[in-house]
Amino acid sequence: MKLKAKYKFKIHKKSKKNLTWEEAKAYCKSLGDGWRMPTRVELLLMYEAKEEIGGFANNDYWSSTEVAGTNAWTQDFHDGFQTFNGKSYTDSVRAVKDY
Repeated sequence: MKLKAKYKFKIHKKSKKNLTWEEAKAYCKSLGDGWRMPTRVELLLMYEAKEEIGGFANNDYWSSTEVAGTNAWTQDFHDGFQTFNGKSYTDSVRAVKDY
């Protein structure tokens, strides 16, 4: 899926649920060849195009954007709200990679 925006990235077909931030980061890396967690901005773009992209649950999704080392930004795919959670919480992740 390509988004028509300043940021150009490919979105993995599947999400993974119930992962801590570190587990989410490792999962994205395990997909190989450049897959990574999306940034806070990339997640917002994905939320705004979620109907077109498809495959999102009404969960919070991790971003790679850290806050004070112990937290990371998340995107709620139910109401669009962005906040940060402790990295030990479990949320969903959807990998992206640059192209």
